[in-house]
Amino acid sequence: MRRKHLPKVDHRGIRTLARAATIALLQGCSLVASLDASAITSQTISFAALSGKSFGAAPFTISATASSGLAVGFVSLATPVCTVAATTVTIRSAGTCTIQASQGGDATYAAAPAVNQSFAVAKASQTITFAALASKTYGAIPFTVYATASSGLAVIFVSTTTAVCTVSGAMVTIVAGGTCTIQTQQAGNGNYNAATNVNQSFVVTMGAIVQYTYDAAGNVIKIERVGSPN
Repeated sequence: MRRKHLPKVDHRGIRTLARAATIALLQGCSLVASLDASAITSQTISFAALSGKSFGAAPFTISATASSGLAVGFVSLATPVCTVAATTVTIRSAGTCTIQASQGGDATYAAAPAVNQSFAVAKASQTITFAALASKTYGAIPFTVYATASSGLAVIFVSTTTAVCTVSGAMVTIVAGGTCTIQTQQAGNGNYNAATNVNQSFVVTMGAIVQYTYDAAGNVIKIERVGSPN
């Protein structure tokens, strides 16, 4: 039987055709990707400047809009100073608060460039409440004075007339007749400015002459009448 010969395969031609098909496929994918990209619309955010606040200010709302009409989200970039819940900003301390507005996009719109707005949070003012003090007689036992600061911070007491009266903590001790003046102070902190000092004065009249006995810590432990003033 005579053997049949199969036609010779042109492998070079097959490789050329395969390469051409691959290039066409890749070009088609690139075209589709390009078409998809061109179908996404860009968007921008409008977020107005924010005015300065003072520590202690009430929470407040903010707003921003996206050109797409999609909802804008807010985050704080300075959470020790301020926090954000939805559209409500709460002041936490004095400093600089920075709020970022963002919009992540969707199937139609690309993500918008984020927009930041910063504002200063100033220290709050505070005042001291210190009631008038009643007159005393020389020889009166030591007594306690009271005062409060609107900040809630501790108030300190000093005597500006140590020849007449002294102060230890909040305890006043009469040491002579005359006018005693007690000054209250509150120096402030990171959130509050220093308060204006408040003074209260009272007259110490001379009565019986007394003698104080103190313990090792300087506390009065005994008061004795030893005579009368001239």
